[in-house]
Amino acid sequence: MKKPGTDRKPQTLVADMKRCYNETGTVMPDTSKTRHQAEVTVAQNDHQIEEDPPSIGQGSEDEYPMFEIVTAEKIDRQLRTLSNETVHEVASFAPGGALTAEQIKHTQSRNKEMYARGIRSRTIYLTSVRNDKSTLDHVRWLNERGSEVRTVPALPLRMIISDKKTAVVPLRLADGMLGAVIHRSEGVVAGLQALFEMTWSTASPLGLTVATATDPITITERALLEQLALGRTDKEVIKVMGLSERTVARMVAALMARLNAATRFEAAYNAVKRNWI
Repeated sequence: MKKPGTDRKPQTLVADMKRCYNETGTVMPDTSKTRHQAEVTVAQNDHQIEEDPPSIGQGSEDEYPMFEIVTAEKIDRQLRTLSNETVHEVASFAPGGALTAEQIKHTQSRNKEMYARGIRSRTIYLTSVRNDKSTLDHVRWLNERGSEVRTVPALPLRMIISDKKTAVVPLRLADGMLGAVIHRSEGVVAGLQALFEMTWSTASPLGLTVATATDPITITERALLEQLALGRTDKEVIKVMGLSERTVARMVAALMARLNAATRFEAAYNAVKRNWI
């Protein structure tokens, strides 16, 4: 036997439920209207995102963005600005082999004011530049302005780091002229600086090695002390620095005497304490 009211159609039951709610003063929510409002809100949010994308990596208006993509047309202007803003040191990877006369002229023009301010510069070129007279003349020009140059057989990318705070790398490794990315993120720059220092420690000095009035050792002597600090053997030092066995032995003995060291390790340790390396 059917219970009373069970034979009523679903539409009738819904109508009765609405009427019951209306009679008690309670209005059932209009789900279609709520759904429409939700869709409108989502659409508005999507539109807002398109108009105002999140400024990932950007700070306030008074701060530099943590990274910035620079088009090919603006690279030179940005590098000139970076050169003018450098306070302490610029460190660079310069792959690509020998420099053309136009590249040398452009580079010297862009950085001569920076060198005039006494900014320290360290550049790593490819070993192949040792056979190019124009590039060697440019290295001599750099040395005369206090810049240090070393070479390695290969470099991973072109790179410029200013004051260990700003790094410039190519947008595309295959073509450095397509554009560049300027990184100011502390983590990214620290990683690139560490890569530079590791490469620098094993690179071979190139150019003049005359000590200045404020520098107690020559560039070659500093490079040798860095090798000793890494625990390199004479054979390893000879291979990395391109010096003869006799020259290495003579320089090590002289440095140990100047540093009052009984061992090679003690010489490197004392050099660190004197801020020679």
